[in-house]
Amino acid sequence: MQFQFVDFQPPELLRPFLKLSFYACGQIPYRYDRILPNGLAVAIFNIGNPHRLGSLEDVDSNPLFDHSWFHGVQTRPLYNLPTERTRVLGLLFEPIGVHALFGTDMRRLADATVDTRDVLPAKLVQRIEAMLPKAGEEATHLALHQALLDYRGRSLPPWLQPFYETVLSVDNAMPLSQAYGETGRSARYAGDRFKRATGVSPKVLGRIHRLNALLAAIDPEHPIRWTELAHRFGFFDQAHFNREFKRFAGLSPSRYQAERLREFPALQKGEHVSFVPRN
Repeated sequence: MQFQFVDFQPPELLRPFLKLSFYACGQIPYRYDRILPNGLAVAIFNIGNPHRLGSLEDVDSNPLFDHSWFHGVQTRPLYNLPTERTRVLGLLFEPIGVHALFGTDMRRLADATVDTRDVLPAKLVQRIEAMLPKAGEEATHLALHQALLDYRGRSLPPWLQPFYETVLSVDNAMPLSQAYGETGRSARYAGDRFKRATGVSPKVLGRIHRLNALLAAIDPEHPIRWTELAHRFGFFDQAHFNREFKRFAGLSPSRYQAERLREFPALQKGEHVSFVPRN
């Protein structure tokens, strides 16, 4: 069966919290995924076979999850090994959205994969589990989005959301020191509060988004000029970019390019940025 991925966009009121929900079904045409950091938090409800997930490239040594799982913001690759055919319902959260909706301290979830029931409210998990038999239907996701909207009563400090958006804006030339100043709080306080809301520091999350934007800008039909891309996205020099990329992806830029194109020869610009197939 061909692998199917269908995404469902949330209503406007939910967009500060949820990027999208999705349904994925089928057999991936390679053994496992190297999933690169994307700056998001992910909840997966499994309807099919177990997956092995973790930070070990020796994927058979990672923990087995058979029911559901949640992982916070990644700063390094995550390895996903489906044991058989995949069938899941997923939620891609803005990390600050998980914090805003449920009051979750995201620090404990950075680079961690845990049972979803350890993060989301029990009543919400029960509502989602009741929807799983129809996980691929649009009506299911409309109901799912409404269930999340019911948790929208919490409020963030008024300076935190604008600060978060500034950190994520890869085209914003504002120095981080100036962004701290505009919060009206000390850099230490603002950084600590940001980390509680997202799991990582402003500097780390900004770097993750910058590298994802760089990868999304690659046109696979043309030669990649890594030095030009590095300068365009604010890296000091090629050596600085290579170090940051290796920390982010676990492999060099040229190897990243080769491994994606080997399995996805018909890639279009911006496709499959966060996935590196592995055999």
